[in-house]
Amino acid sequence: MADLTFAQEIVKTVIGGTVPVAIAAFGGQWIVNKYQLSQKRRESRLELARFVRERQYESLEQIYSLFGCFMSLYRLINATDTDLSDSEVRYGLLQRCAEAEAGVDAVILRVASEFTNEYKPDIARSLGALRQSVQIWRERVSEGQRLPFIASDQPDYVRFKASFAQISTYLSASIFGGLEPLPVRFEAAQTLILDAFDNKWEQHGYHDADDEYE
Repeated sequence: MADLTFAQEIVKTVIGGTVPVAIAAFGGQWIVNKYQLSQKRRESRLELARFVRERQYESLEQIYSLFGCFMSLYRLINATDTDLSDSEVRYGLLQRCAEAEAGVDAVILRVASEFTNEYKPDIARSLGALRQSVQIWRERVSEGQRLPFIASDQPDYVRFKASFAQISTYLSASIFGGLEPLPVRFEAAQTLILDAFDNKWEQHGYHDADDEYE
């Protein structure tokens, strides 16, 4: 091969030194860009997980608040100085009972859509029992009657407390049991909602105060 001219030697030297540097610079920038993109994705996932977790905490707090609301209504309805024969008194209580009952419906929707990744018959049963157990407040007030909770083991009272306990425990376990939000399963959520609102959970008649029960 013929000897390179002086000019060709210069070009060779310049290109030989520049190309590796350019490749190294480009490769380094690609690595930096990829790392930054990975960091942004990670931050986005963490932000989403934080948002979902806050929403789940709100659901749990809502359950606690609703339980307290129904207990407050129970004491008002059964108070000796509450005149349930007064239509205005009944109407005021009915409004509060209806609002609290609607709150339970909203909780059922949130549990099914935000805490469900598969259909669970036990959860459907608990949600159905929860929805049915709170209806006695509105129905009794509408009839001008007090709640039949004369003892802590009265069946309707037990069902009410047990269903709230089961759902709040389920939500707590879902929140504290993992760091990542549950994957969405639309079919499971829909099935759970339909099952929870099914009339098959309805009990035919409540237990009056003078009924015998274990």
